[in-house]
Amino acid sequence: MIYKKWKLEIPDYITHIKLSEQRRAKYYTIAEEEKIPKKYKKDGVHYKNGKAVCTETGINIVKNVKTAGTPKLWKINAQDLYSGNLHPQSRSKVMKEFHKYFGDILTNNLVKSLKNNKIEIKTDQRLAFYYTFEGKLENNKSDINNKSYLYDKAFTDTMTEKSLTNDKQKDVVKLGIIKDDSLEYVYSNHFEFFEKENEKLIINIYLCDKNFSVPDLLNKTYNL
Repeated sequence: MIYKKWKLEIPDYITHIKLSEQRRAKYYTIAEEEKIPKKYKKDGVHYKNGKAVCTETGINIVKNVKTAGTPKLWKINAQDLYSGNLHPQSRSKVMKEFHKYFGDILTNNLVKSLKNNKIEIKTDQRLAFYYTFEGKLENNKSDINNKSYLYDKAFTDTMTEKSLTNDKQKDVVKLGIIKDDSLEYVYSNHFEFFEKENEKLIINIYLCDKNFSVPDLLNKTYNL
Protein backbone atom coordinates (compact mmCIF):
# COMPACT_ATOMS: atom_id res chain seq x y z
CA MET A 1 0.00 0.00 0.00
CA ILE A 2 1.19 3.52 -0.85
CA TYR A 3 0.33 6.19 1.70
CA LYS A 4 2.00 9.17 0.00
CA LYS A 5 4.02 9.98 -3.08
CA TRP A 6 6.32 12.89 -3.91
CA LYS A 7 7.68 13.57 -7.40
CA LEU A 8 10.72 15.67 -8.28
CA GLU A 9 11.53 16.54 -11.90
CA ILE A 10 15.04 17.87 -12.55
CA PRO A 11 15.60 19.08 -16.15
CA ASP A 12 19.24 19.18 -17.31
CA TYR A 13 20.30 17.44 -14.11
CA ILE A 14 23.92 17.54 -12.99
CA THR A 15 26.20 15.15 -14.91
CA HIS A 16 29.65 16.61 -14.11
CA ILE A 17 31.25 17.93 -10.93
CA LYS A 18 34.03 20.51 -10.94
CA LEU A 19 37.09 19.15 -9.14
CA SER A 20 39.25 22.25 -9.65
CA GLU A 21 39.02 25.71 -11.20
CA GLN A 22 42.15 25.26 -13.29
CA ARG A 23 44.01 22.20 -14.45
CA ARG A 24 47.75 22.29 -13.90
CA ALA A 25 50.00 22.57 -16.91
CA LYS A 26 52.00 19.42 -17.66
CA TYR A 27 55.40 19.79 -19.30
CA TYR A 28 57.44 17.61 -21.61
CA THR A 29 60.46 16.05 -19.94
CA ILE A 30 63.79 14.89 -21.29
CA ALA A 31 62.43 11.32 -21.31
CA GLU A 32 59.69 12.43 -23.73
CA GLU A 33 61.97 14.10 -26.26
CA GLU A 34 60.56 12.11 -29.19
CA LYS A 35 57.00 13.22 -28.38
CA ILE A 36 57.73 16.96 -28.50
CA PRO A 37 55.86 18.53 -31.50
CA LYS A 38 58.02 19.52 -34.46
CA LYS A 39 56.89 23.17 -34.27
CA TYR A 40 58.85 23.53 -31.02
CA LYS A 41 61.89 21.66 -32.30
CA LYS A 42 62.22 24.17 -35.17
CA ASP A 43 62.89 26.92 -32.63
CA GLY A 44 65.28 24.75 -30.68
CA VAL A 45 64.74 22.81 -27.48
CA HIS A 46 66.91 22.54 -24.40
CA TYR A 47 66.28 21.12 -20.95
CA LYS A 48 66.24 22.73 -17.54
CA ASN A 49 65.55 20.79 -14.34
CA GLY A 50 64.53 17.85 -16.51
CA LYS A 51 61.82 19.84 -18.37
CA ALA A 52 61.82 20.77 -22.04
CA VAL A 53 62.24 24.48 -22.75
CA CYS A 54 61.69 26.31 -26.03
CA THR A 55 65.09 27.93 -26.70
CA GLU A 56 63.60 30.90 -28.57
CA THR A 57 61.06 31.88 -25.90
CA GLY A 58 62.66 30.42 -22.80
CA ILE A 59 59.28 28.94 -21.78
CA ASN A 60 58.64 25.35 -20.68
CA ILE A 61 56.85 23.35 -23.38
CA VAL A 62 53.32 22.42 -22.26
CA LYS A 63 51.93 18.95 -23.05
CA ASN A 64 48.27 19.50 -22.20
CA VAL A 65 47.82 22.73 -24.16
CA LYS A 66 44.06 22.26 -24.66
CA THR A 67 43.22 21.56 -21.01
CA ALA A 68 45.81 23.53 -18.99
CA GLY A 69 44.15 26.43 -17.16
CA THR A 70 40.63 25.12 -17.77
CA PRO A 71 38.29 23.72 -15.06
CA LYS A 72 38.71 20.03 -14.31
CA LEU A 73 35.31 18.37 -14.64
CA TRP A 74 34.55 14.82 -13.55
CA LYS A 75 31.76 12.91 -15.27
CA ILE A 76 29.59 11.29 -12.61
CA ASN A 77 29.95 7.49 -12.69
CA ALA A 78 30.42 4.86 -10.02
CA GLN A 79 33.04 2.96 -12.02
CA ASP A 80 35.76 5.41 -10.99
CA LEU A 81 35.03 4.61 -7.35
CA TYR A 82 35.27 0.85 -7.87
CA SER A 83 38.46 1.09 -9.92
CA GLY A 84 40.16 3.59 -7.60
CA ASN A 85 40.62 6.16 -10.38
CA LEU A 86 39.18 8.91 -8.21
CA HIS A 87 41.52 10.28 -5.53
CA PRO A 88 40.11 10.12 -1.95
CA GLN A 89 40.22 13.93 -1.71
CA SER A 90 38.31 14.20 -4.99
CA ARG A 91 35.74 11.65 -3.76
CA SER A 92 35.09 13.82 -0.71
CA LYS A 93 34.65 16.91 -2.90
CA VAL A 94 32.32 15.03 -5.26
CA MET A 95 29.97 13.96 -2.45
CA LYS A 96 29.97 17.43 -0.85
CA GLU A 97 29.01 19.03 -4.17
CA PHE A 98 26.40 16.32 -4.78
CA HIS A 99 24.86 16.91 -1.33
CA LYS A 100 24.77 20.67 -1.91
CA TYR A 101 23.10 20.16 -5.30
CA PHE A 102 20.40 17.84 -4.00
CA GLY A 103 20.07 19.94 -0.83
CA ASP A 104 18.99 22.95 -2.91
CA ILE A 105 16.56 20.84 -4.95
CA LEU A 106 14.99 19.22 -1.89
CA THR A 107 14.74 22.52 -0.03
CA ASN A 108 13.04 24.28 -2.95
CA ASN A 109 10.73 21.43 -4.00
CA LEU A 110 10.06 18.94 -1.21
CA VAL A 111 10.79 20.40 2.23
CA LYS A 112 8.22 23.19 1.97
CA SER A 113 5.45 20.62 1.44
CA LEU A 114 6.33 18.62 4.57
CA LYS A 115 5.04 19.05 8.08
CA ASN A 116 7.94 20.25 10.26
CA ASN A 117 10.24 19.67 7.26
CA LYS A 118 10.20 15.91 7.83
CA ILE A 119 8.66 12.73 6.43
CA GLU A 120 7.09 10.85 9.29
CA ILE A 121 7.75 7.13 8.89
CA LYS A 122 5.74 4.93 11.22
CA THR A 123 6.88 1.52 12.47
CA ASP A 124 5.10 -0.41 9.72
CA GLN A 125 6.10 2.01 6.94
CA ARG A 126 9.14 2.42 4.70
CA LEU A 127 10.31 4.63 1.84
CA ALA A 128 10.91 3.49 -1.73
CA PHE A 129 12.69 5.48 -4.44
CA TYR A 130 12.11 5.25 -8.18
CA TYR A 131 14.62 7.07 -10.43
CA THR A 132 13.98 7.69 -14.11
CA PHE A 133 16.83 9.04 -16.24
CA GLU A 134 15.92 10.54 -19.60
CA GLY A 135 18.18 11.76 -22.40
CA LYS A 136 20.10 10.96 -25.53
CA LEU A 137 21.81 7.58 -25.62
CA GLU A 138 25.01 9.18 -26.90
CA ASN A 139 25.25 11.12 -23.61
CA ASN A 140 24.50 8.09 -21.45
CA LYS A 141 26.94 5.32 -22.34
CA SER A 142 27.51 3.70 -18.94
CA ASP A 143 25.41 0.82 -17.61
CA ILE A 144 22.41 1.76 -15.45
CA ASN A 145 24.05 0.66 -12.18
CA ASN A 146 27.19 2.74 -12.69
CA LYS A 147 25.09 5.69 -13.76
CA SER A 148 22.51 5.58 -10.98
CA TYR A 149 24.43 4.51 -7.87
CA LEU A 150 25.91 7.87 -6.88
CA TYR A 151 22.68 9.79 -7.59
CA ASP A 152 20.76 7.47 -5.29
CA LYS A 153 23.45 7.46 -2.61
CA ALA A 154 23.81 11.25 -2.57
CA PHE A 155 20.08 11.95 -2.80
CA THR A 156 18.97 9.67 0.04
CA ASP A 157 21.98 10.63 2.17
CA THR A 158 21.14 14.33 1.78
CA MET A 159 17.70 13.58 3.22
CA THR A 160 19.16 12.10 6.43
CA GLU A 161 20.11 13.68 9.75
CA LYS A 162 23.63 14.99 10.28
CA SER A 163 25.76 13.30 12.92
CA LEU A 164 27.01 15.92 15.37
CA THR A 165 29.91 13.67 16.41
CA ASN A 166 31.20 12.94 12.89
CA ASP A 167 33.66 15.66 11.82
CA LYS A 168 33.54 14.41 8.21
CA GLN A 169 29.90 15.54 8.00
CA LYS A 170 30.58 19.04 9.31
CA ASP A 171 30.58 20.68 5.85
CA VAL A 172 28.16 18.23 4.21
CA VAL A 173 24.56 19.29 3.51
CA LYS A 174 22.11 17.01 5.32
CA LEU A 175 18.50 18.12 5.77
CA GLY A 176 17.16 15.71 8.36
CA ILE A 177 14.02 14.89 6.37
CA ILE A 178 14.40 11.29 7.53
CA LYS A 179 16.45 9.85 10.40
CA ASP A 180 18.69 7.74 8.16
CA ASP A 181 18.59 5.68 4.95
CA SER A 182 19.14 2.23 6.47
CA LEU A 183 16.78 -0.69 5.86
CA GLU A 184 14.85 0.43 8.91
CA TYR A 185 13.57 3.35 6.84
CA VAL A 186 14.29 2.64 3.15
CA TYR A 187 13.26 -0.71 1.65
CA SER A 188 13.47 -0.35 -2.10
CA ASN A 189 14.96 1.59 -4.99
CA HIS A 190 14.60 1.18 -8.72
CA PHE A 191 16.31 2.76 -11.76
CA GLU A 192 15.41 3.05 -15.40
CA PHE A 193 16.48 4.97 -18.50
CA PHE A 194 14.32 6.25 -21.34
CA GLU A 195 15.79 7.60 -24.56
CA LYS A 196 14.51 11.15 -24.96
CA GLU A 197 15.62 14.34 -26.67
CA ASN A 198 16.26 16.28 -23.46
CA GLU A 199 18.17 15.31 -20.32
CA LYS A 200 15.98 14.95 -17.22
CA LEU A 201 16.02 13.10 -13.90
CA ILE A 202 12.68 12.20 -12.32
CA ILE A 203 12.65 10.98 -8.72
CA ASN A 204 9.51 9.45 -7.23
CA ILE A 205 9.47 8.93 -3.47
CA TYR A 206 6.89 6.55 -2.02
CA LEU A 207 5.83 6.27 1.61
CA CYS A 208 4.49 2.74 1.75
CA ASP A 209 4.01 -0.34 3.88
CA LYS A 210 6.69 -3.00 4.36
CA ASN A 211 5.23 -5.25 1.65
CA PHE A 212 5.45 -2.66 -1.11
CA SER A 213 8.03 -2.96 -3.88
CA VAL A 214 8.59 -0.92 -7.02
CA PRO A 215 8.51 -4.03 -9.29
CA ASP A 216 5.05 -4.82 -7.89
CA LEU A 217 3.97 -1.31 -8.81
CA LEU A 218 5.24 -1.80 -12.34
CA ASN A 219 3.47 -5.14 -12.67
CA LYS A 220 0.16 -3.59 -11.60
CA THR A 221 0.67 -0.56 -13.85
CA TYR A 222 1.26 -2.66 -16.95
CA ASN A 223 -1.05 -5.53 -15.94
CA LEU A 224 1.69 -8.13 -16.18
